[in-house]
Amino acid sequence: LTEMSPVEAQDRMAKRGTPDMDLLGYNQNAGEMIVLKLRTDTLKGFRPYHDLINTLIHEMTHNVWGPHDQNFWKLYGELKAQYMRFHRFWSHGGKSAADGPGKQFQGFVGDDDDDGKEASGFGQTLGGDGSALGNLTPRSR
Repeated sequence: LTEMSPVEAQDRMAKRGTPDMDLLGYNQNAGEMIVLKLRTDTLKGFRPYHDLINTLIHEMTHNVWGPHDQNFWKLYGELKAQYMRFHRFWSHGGKSAADGPGKQFQGFVGDDDDDGKEASGFGQTLGGDGSALGNLTPRSR
């Protein structure tokens, strides 16, 4: 993960023949390098947090799907939903807002159980089938 300057973003778009479009990031070689434009065009500040997160999730989706097709947008939506659950959890001090005051968060829906079965909830390997993780249990991954 690295930063792209506003000048580089403008140069890249000019080379593509779309100088009036704003490039916020790109993904090179399916995740080998993800580049984000973090700063404003004036270099006096950073882009809004939600723009950076949306761009990062967009570029991470390209680790799995190259073209912006139905598969791409489906995965993007799933990753964004996972991020929103994660953000909501941590923005409430590690407590679930739905649990009410004083109740500690008990995990995301679909988290792995102690029975060793793998769940389809939060914390999956992006773009993998898990075979590279060997015989590790879901909890030790």
